[in-house]
Amino acid sequence: MQTRFLVPGALKRVTWQHTTRRVQQRSIHVDCLEKGTNGEQTKYQAALFIDNVFPLKMSRLDIRPYLVLRNSGAMRKKVQGLLPELPHGASISDIDPHFRDGGSLVHFTFEAGSGLEAARDKAQGVVDAVNTHVQAHSKQRWLGLATRALAVRGVPFCEDIVRMLPSKRVRVEFCGPALGVEQVYGEFRPYGRILDIEMPNDAARWAVVHYTRLRGATSARNCVHGDVVGTTKLLLAYVRENREHVAVQWIKDHSKFMIPLAAAALIAAIYAVFDPIREFCVENKITHRFDLSHVPLLGDVRRAAMRSLLRRDSAPQQDMSAWSGLTDQGSRLASILDEPPESFVVVSGPHGSGKTRVVEQATAGKKYCIVVDARKLAAEHSDLEQMTQLARQLGWWPVFNSIISITNAVDMMVKATTGSNAGISATPESQVRRILETLALALANIRQRRLQLQAREREHEGRSFSESVHTVPSADIPVIVLDNFMDKSIAFTPVILDWAASVVEAGLAHCVITTSSISGYHEVQRAQPQSPASLVSLADASPIEAISLLQHQLAPPNLLQQTTPDSSSVESAESYAQRLDTASSDSIANAAQVLGGRLEDLQLFVQKVRAGESVDAALEDIVQRSITEVRKYAFADDSEVGQCEHTWSPEQFWFLLTELAQHNDVEYDR
Repeated sequence: MQTRFLVPGALKRVTWQHTTRRVQQRSIHVDCLEKGTNGEQTKYQAALFIDNVFPLKMSRLDIRPYLVLRNSGAMRKKVQGLLPELPHGASISDIDPHFRDGGSLVHFTFEAGSGLEAARDKAQGVVDAVNTHVQAHSKQRWLGLATRALAVRGVPFCEDIVRMLPSKRVRVEFCGPALGVEQVYGEFRPYGRILDIEMPNDAARWAVVHYTRLRGATSARNCVHGDVVGTTKLLLAYVRENREHVAVQWIKDHSKFMIPLAAAALIAAIYAVFDPIREFCVENKITHRFDLSHVPLLGDVRRAAMRSLLRRDSAPQQDMSAWSGLTDQGSRLASILDEPPESFVVVSGPHGSGKTRVVEQATAGKKYCIVVDARKLAAEHSDLEQMTQLARQLGWWPVFNSIISITNAVDMMVKATTGSNAGISATPESQVRRILETLALALANIRQRRLQLQAREREHEGRSFSESVHTVPSADIPVIVLDNFMDKSIAFTPVILDWAASVVEAGLAHCVITTSSISGYHEVQRAQPQSPASLVSLADASPIEAISLLQHQLAPPNLLQQTTPDSSSVESAESYAQRLDTASSDSIANAAQVLGGRLEDLQLFVQKVRAGESVDAALEDIVQRSITEVRKYAFADDSEVGQCEHTWSPEQFWFLLTELAQHNDVEYDR
């Protein structure tokens, strides 16, 4: 067990005066250089240490000593200027600057009688005279401390070890009988106030002297190292301190709440840096401001290059004019979007009934359109992947999925240590809310800039203020399209609906939802109960409309008008016309009757015929595909198709198919 001694202040003052006088009278180290003969005096050499001449070297990266003096010659000149003319005929023999310890050793020679005590008295007189002079005439003070001249009582250890930096703690090794605490205190107190003396026990072979100031430790090491007290030689070395900052130590001691606080600060800093970038990326996704594919010239060149690389012509425009139902509903949807946003717009209809086509035609004249494909979201396997897919569709970048794992891990650690949650954990749902908030902020910025542009135009034209200045033209109102929404289960459906309702109520954008679900309209209505949603219902085409659509799409003049004037295109157009001539209107009517009025099937049939297949072959291929799909989803096991458990039996489904084959309508109760 170590013994620690704290010396009271009053005792320190008394001991200081007594010990200083006793040490100065006996302990300066004197070497005999030339012994006098025939009554001549003997030549001696002694040394003194002048401290507080240079700045202390606190660490390996401390450059202050190099900024003050650049070489040892300049250091010697500086020390030489501090010294007076030495008394008793003494002369300076060498100056050894110790820039790391902030001082310098000064070796001087003098002559004295043959007695060693007389030589020590004369050497001490030289040190006292130098000390009095430097304290009276020294102008440079580092850290407010006066320069001192101290007698060297031992043999200094002159070294340049890089890692042996000055420290307030000095380790003293006893080469001989151990010294007591009082003796250690008497030897080291003249160089500065002592904070503590550490000794394992009274018979210890070492002790650690802890000074209150670094100058006391450096002076003691240069003056006491090698001193002999009785029969014990003292060897000194700096104790390497752990230079840890007080703030760092305080953080370590209070890690229970500093860890979550630091994690929260880090996350807040990340959000503060990257949120403006994400807002810029989302806004660019809406406006296509920096999208080169939307530049007129570059976009055309890019599309032409892609067509030439893929060696295919551009897809023909699908004219829906023969389908009166789609045309009417598309016009109705376009008229709704021309008005200020008030409620949701739900485009409902069976799968393949043309919902996407109607929305594309209605939003063709809109400047800003954001499409969220819910089918791609539902294809992802986890909530985190769905969140990443949503961010990709909206242009929310960069996405740090690891932050969710890090915050959850930190929250678990804090809960394990403190027993309570830190409240910094993140979830995919919270990230989705942040993505949607960023999108809402981008929409608000777009609206604000448009209003400011209108105000400047009115001011430039000199028109007076009116209420219409707060309205945005219908073409500049953004449209948010939630495509294939609620067709399959998505974890964030309530979050997206609540956000869309708030955006519509604020008048920032229209929200169009396309769904094949029968209950989709009612779920949307629950998200915004105060305003009834506008419903655009689509149904399958009638037999007459289906036949008219096929005849219109498969007419040879359409292809002839779209082909290029080269010979190969003309030949393909002529062969296509001959092939259609062989197909009578009866075969097309028969195909329309088999396919029904589903737009997706009709379009697939048109594409196959245009690709070179005959009418019968194209029809047979579509029928076989439909049979395969029915067998897969109706009669296969749930594990094979990855679907939920069926609510019907194969027998019930087969009965339904046979009934539909015989009758156009089947009652549900049957």
